Amino acid sequence: MDKLNQENRTEFGFQWHITNRCNLRCTHCYQEDYSGSNELDIDGLKQIADEIIRTLAKWGKTGDIAVTGGEPLLKEEVFPLINYLESFDEISSVDILSNGTLINDHIAERIRDLNKVRCVQISLDGASAESNDSIRGKGTFEKAITGIRLLRKSGISINIMFTLQRRNVGDIPSLIDLAVAEGISSLTIERFVPTGSGAKIRN
Repeated sequence: MDKLNQENRTEFGFQWHITNRCNLRCTHCYQEDYSGSNELDIDGLKQIADEIIRTLAKWGKTGDIAVTGGEPLLKEEVFPLINYLESFDEISSVDILSNGTLINDHIAERIRDLNKVRCVQISLDGASAESNDSIRGKGTFEKAITGIRLLRKSGISINIMFTLQRRNVGDIPSLIDLAVAEGISSLTIERFVPTGSGAKIRN
């Protein structure tokens, strides 16, 4: 595909949940099954990727794929899958949606070496350990901040995802200040969806 034709194609977005497994149990999570049963191996993932590529080619579009879970960094196939996606002109960019707690120097370097990763989205549900950890679990705030700083050190763009609830609505001004201080590229405020574990805290 020549560069001019690629630039003139309209982008189509996908959010791809490659695993239900997660190392956290956030109170508002839309999942309730974290078993990872019936997950696809790399061959199965590539079959899905091939179908996405064929569909994009048929539509005359390029694709932005957000790879998520569960926690996608728990799935060993995540990097081979992204490498595979990057080999196609139809894929313009890839985002990784993570809770940030598993990011270390090695993972940050592996993400940095990917060619089409546009950003890593890190979930935070409070501007402090007290507020965030009451939702996401003890110690998750510090681990996520450490992950953010390692990604920033590697030159990777970061988006913070904040799920708005009654218990954390007052954190928004402080979270904006935190995002500025940490050099975050963007901040998304997401609605609460009362399904899965989140159904237990519907109010």
